[in-house]
Amino acid sequence: MSEKEKNPEQIAAEEKAIAIIESCEDYNHILSAISYLELFFKTFNDEKTYNELTTLLKYKQKKLNCYAD
Repeated sequence: MSEKEKNPEQIAAEEKAIAIIESCEDYNHILSAISYLELFFKTFNDEKTYNELTTLLKYKQKKLNCYAD
């Protein structure tokens, strides 16, 4: 799905997901980010963006040395 095909709500949700991930500081924040990403995928069914966001979250988890099951 290209940027042109994304509706404004999806773009806003993607930007919010990035902000949530970037703000993570502990395990509970990581869990909240995972929940938000699951909701994002369920709402927009955009696998490409979901995978990009989960990769970003994995980098954040590695940086914090904080992993959720």
